[in-house]
Amino acid sequence: MKKLVSWQTPAEYLQHLQQLPLGPNVAPMFGHSALRAHVIGLERSLTVQPTNLN
Repeated sequence: MKKLVSWQTPAEYLQHLQQLPLGPNVAPMFGHSALRAHVIGLERSLTVQPTNLN
């Protein structure tokens, strides 16, 4: 079976999207949780609570 996912990082995912004939509404396809885990690390993303802006 052909591998469907060819990226491992958010940057690789964005490079993949740039090669496709897509419209401007692609950003919502990138999940917040995936981005958070990549930026601050998986373990920390599961244990650290977001800051309260109130």
